[in-house]
Amino acid sequence: MGSKLRTGAAILIGGTVGHQLKKHHEAVHQISEMSQTSDNKETILLQQKENCKTISKISHGLKEFTSSSASKNTVAELYAENAKLLCQRYLVHERVEVGGPDVWLAEWLADAEWVDTVDCWLPPPSWSALTPPSYLAALSCGVRALWYISCCRDFCKGNSIFTKDLVKALKRVIEGGGAKATPMALKVLANIAVHPEHHHLIHDTGLVDILTTCADHHHPYIFLPAWRALHNLKAGTAASRCTGVFIEGIYPFVLPEEEEEVPLIDIVLVHGIEGGAPWTWRQRDADTDRPLFPQSLRRMIKNLKEEEVDQYSTCCWPLDWLAPALDLPVRVLALDFHARWWRWGCDSHEESAGKSLSSHSQDMRQALEAAGVGERPIVWITHSMGGLVMKQILMEDQQGATSHANVSEDLLQKNGGPLAKQTLAAVFCSVPHHGSSLANAITTWPFILVLQPTCEIWEMRTDNPQLEVIHKLFLSLAKEQQVAVLSLLESEPTQHGMIWWDLHFVLPHLADPGVGEFCEVETTHRDICKPANRKGDVYQKILHFLKETLDQI
Repeated sequence: MGSKLRTGAAILIGGTVGHQLKKHHEAVHQISEMSQTSDNKETILLQQKENCKTISKISHGLKEFTSSSASKNTVAELYAENAKLLCQRYLVHERVEVGGPDVWLAEWLADAEWVDTVDCWLPPPSWSALTPPSYLAALSCGVRALWYISCCRDFCKGNSIFTKDLVKALKRVIEGGGAKATPMALKVLANIAVHPEHHHLIHDTGLVDILTTCADHHHPYIFLPAWRALHNLKAGTAASRCTGVFIEGIYPFVLPEEEEEVPLIDIVLVHGIEGGAPWTWRQRDADTDRPLFPQSLRRMIKNLKEEEVDQYSTCCWPLDWLAPALDLPVRVLALDFHARWWRWGCDSHEESAGKSLSSHSQDMRQALEAAGVGERPIVWITHSMGGLVMKQILMEDQQGATSHANVSEDLLQKNGGPLAKQTLAAVFCSVPHHGSSLANAITTWPFILVLQPTCEIWEMRTDNPQLEVIHKLFLSLAKEQQVAVLSLLESEPTQHGMIWWDLHFVLPHLADPGVGEFCEVETTHRDICKPANRKGDVYQKILHFLKETLDQI
């Protein structure tokens, strides 16, 4: 009997102690959760405060631009106005500025003309006015507008909206602005760095260290504009071995500061429609599990073994493969411009309409001349429409930027500019020298009504006389200066992402320039500028051609 009582007492005491311990643990856990919730709330509030401060600085800069009489760029004004309204709505919702749905509703009630207290003549506020934008949406729109402003040639003349506060806001965007806003903010800084009078803004805000860190990033969207900004900061100083700066429209792939010698040659890359410097010249890597080539190895790639290089995939094969293989101090530059197939998805009429070859070439000529291209021999590597842009650039350089198509060949040779005179070789990757039959099909009824092709597509028609003019002048230049030419054409059809048809973008009789070496390779139109590996046919042909050409210098 006594043992049973002792056992019962032990169970009772144990249950009581266990219950108290459970309550203690629950209380401690609840206190910990409350503490974490409090910390999270403080962190969130602090983050929201910093976000509002960033948007407020961007909004103030946009207001300064739209109120300035110096702003003459209609596209920049349009984006600035849209971004200003979006930033305003975000700040109103966060109660940083006066307004918000409550105020709008009160104003609507006060202005309404009520009839029998039931009906009113004034329509209700729009739903877009009552739904606030997200922080990332307002940020991306605002930074994009700043980028358009920084692209204006006279944005710093009587319209200097880039103050220290605004540059600090861009610094915070780079540190954590997301995948869309960060590259755009780096482009803005690269354009600011073009002007020496604004260099102090970058130095005083500590952005040089951030740019240096971004220059070691693995993604070209990040390291290319960072390289451009750092080079522009060094331009004109003793640390720079080359004259000129990189304005909007051109990127340095191989900087002269990375070489001990002054570069002997410029290799200029020109992409085509829907292309761009950060993605046209990447590797077509079937093994997606391989890591990208790290920045730390790029400076010592010449000392690496072949198997050590091949274990990485590259996002810029002219940078990681071509430049080290030439074993010469070269400068690799990539032109970057906006060219689309269709007019869909554009925010302005100017963008949706596209640009002519002449407009593209004028912009690219300014970028090339500002970068000092023309001071040494030039090798062009082009893809698709990029070859037509290149020939247009050379024609206008020969003509002294005139637009007369009937200038005699003798006059062109006498007035040749530095870009034409310094052209040593040209590589054409699937370039429609005589037009594209696909462009003819797209610009005929009823496809023209549905697809809405841009100006670039119209100018690539086979019946465009301008194509024959620029090609005839290029042949004259190649004959006069003995320019080496290599033309490659895809032999496999390309599946178009929109209509899912297998299409031959360029036919052989339209891609043959009639000069130099012409051959077909087993690849598609999209992948002809993206070698699968260093043993691929495309890369080996380009490398062998360039080595033979440069040996003759």
